Amino acid sequence: MHQKIKNAFAILLIATAGLGVVANAAPAEKTTATLTRSAASGTEVSETLTKNIYRQESVQVPYTVQEPYQDTETYYENVPYQETESYYENVPYQDQETYTDYEEYYEQEYRCEERSRDERICHDKESCHIAPGTNPDGSPRRVCTTQPVCETITRRYQDCDYVPVRRTRAVERTRWVTRYRQELRHRTVTRYRQEQRTRTVTRYRDKEVCCKTEIRTVFDHQFQLPVRVVFPAETVLAGAEQETFSVEFTGSESSPSVKLTPKKVLFGYEVERQDVNGAGIVVTLKRVALYSQDQLGVATIKGLGLQAIKEGSVIRFTDEGLRPRVDTAYSYQVFEVGTTDILAQGSVVAQAAQVSIPLQVILTENKTYQVDIRLFRKGLPLAADIDTVISATQTVSSLKNASVYMDKSQIGRFEIRGEKEDSRLFFRDQAPKDEGVSTLYRIEVIVGEKDGQVVSTKEIALENMPLSTNNFYRLMLGSDLGVPSQILKDKVRDGKTISVRVTVVRQHVGLNEGVPVSLKIEHSSRIRKE
Repeated sequence: MHQKIKNAFAILLIATAGLGVVANAAPAEKTTATLTRSAASGTEVSETLTKNIYRQESVQVPYTVQEPYQDTETYYENVPYQETESYYENVPYQDQETYTDYEEYYEQEYRCEERSRDERICHDKESCHIAPGTNPDGSPRRVCTTQPVCETITRRYQDCDYVPVRRTRAVERTRWVTRYRQELRHRTVTRYRQEQRTRTVTRYRDKEVCCKTEIRTVFDHQFQLPVRVVFPAETVLAGAEQETFSVEFTGSESSPSVKLTPKKVLFGYEVERQDVNGAGIVVTLKRVALYSQDQLGVATIKGLGLQAIKEGSVIRFTDEGLRPRVDTAYSYQVFEVGTTDILAQGSVVAQAAQVSIPLQVILTENKTYQVDIRLFRKGLPLAADIDTVISATQTVSSLKNASVYMDKSQIGRFEIRGEKEDSRLFFRDQAPKDEGVSTLYRIEVIVGEKDGQVVSTKEIALENMPLSTNNFYRLMLGSDLGVPSQILKDKVRDGKTISVRVTVVRQHVGLNEGVPVSLKIEHSSRIRKE
């Protein structure tokens, strides 16, 4: 008895010790962090990463075994027995029944029919005329002749006679049929009844015994790694400029290392070296090119064109290559195709993506003009300075029907399909695209109904609108219209309402006396899963 108590106490102590190891929970570690660099940071940014270090140790723990024992159980057994039961059986027999049948017969019936026949009737008709000469008494001499005259006359009469007529009459007949009657029978059947029995069986129960050795991973200590990132001296930020990086602990305590990933940067960087010392790890970066000439070259100039306006003309295009710390300027010249006379030339510094350069040049109808834009870009983020030329020609023509461009009904068929990151805006503008009318779309995305919160605004020139099938514009709410990803996840989902406000601005010297035309269309849509 005392030995059993000692064993139970030992098991309790070991179990308590095991619980103490589990309860030794590891603190939160910080193996990744976001580094934010600003003008105040200078050329260095610091952060401390932590990583939990674990060790393995052996512990004695009780375990459970299955112990057999004998037990008596009660069960029921189906025992057969014989019994006589009564039942009814359908026995066939023959019976005679009377039924009604129908037969046909003929009988003579006196009937008359209306008939007609044609008869020819003839009679004599006398015809007289005055003949030459006179009678003895001096009167005119008359000569008469007789001719037969015949005509056909239809006479109606009745033709009567006896004719056979078919009739039907009911007759009674008899026939033999099979019928059934129920007769009582008896039979012996086997039935079953449950009788209680008992038997001895072997069962098993859980029994806790001591002990076995287990290897467990337990928290030992937390390793701290100070990280210092050193930037090139020529990349010092100014004003409100910021850069962000993700830094991740990738090594071990004995051989620490980090992975630095740029998230939002103004310059291109590359890790030159990582030095580990007693104070932590120092990551030294060197500057590399962030953009190539192909990335910010000719392909970034969209929709270059020359349009006539009331005051003269204007060069319009969109520059999708504007970047921080990259200086951009344009020089331009305009001349009539087929001549060497330069009508306008000059240079401007880039201010915004939508570029409009007004000119004091009156364009003549049905003439073709060429505009050349020389693009200059320079800055530390570039692999090399960019100096390239983009050209476009424009034929000036009058508008066939100016009222079409002022008609709001030309813009419609709005629809928002999909949800979250896959949500897309579709609409169509059926105004002509080939008459030199400048068209700009200002698209606002609104959460809820039309008076809700505006979450993004985007201006896109006609030349840069992405086309889908059947001349529909197709714009992704996220990547094309700039709706934040969190708004897409929370607000642009099944059952929610999203609205758009599209302002279309058209301009042409022959439209509305040269004054820009502004059309505003609003649309609300309930989001549905596809």
